[in-house]
Amino acid sequence: NTYGNRWVAKPMRGHGNVTGADQVVSWSTGYPFGVNLGRGYPRFNPGEFTTTDLLARGEADAALIIASDPMSNFSQPARDHLAKIPVVCLDPKLSETAKVAAVAFTTATYGINTPGTVYRMDDVPIPLRPAFESRYKSDYEILKAIEQRIRQRQLSAG
Repeated sequence: NTYGNRWVAKPMRGHGNVTGADQVVSWSTGYPFGVNLGRGYPRFNPGEFTTTDLLARGEADAALIIASDPMSNFSQPARDHLAKIPVVCLDPKLSETAKVAAVAFTTATYGINTPGTVYRMDDVPIPLRPAFESRYKSDYEILKAIEQRIRQRQLSAG
């Protein structure tokens, strides 16, 4: 412009570490969201491959929801479909999604009970260390236990 000023418009981010999730998807696939890995490589198409779009079209047959509350944020068609399928929810609080989940785990809160990294809205990473212990397990511990159980079942079935 004439004055040499620069500016950036960024949407306000929701709860949790939305920017962190976008960062991980971006550096691992090259795309920020709306990524389909079904063919073995990343394909980007917002409006087709976002979670809310897949749910609204009834394409998901189950959902694993981590530290998010789609039942409070997604479109009505997406919420209607989510209410019809098996949902496993990991969340430190009793969210609307946790209330409809077939299985809901209460987790430790990252940055308060567990270490990790969150990203500010301006994409600056902030390392976190726990301030208090929790009687609840972290998302990572629960997901690792689920993975181990699935692998055990696969080995015993094979």
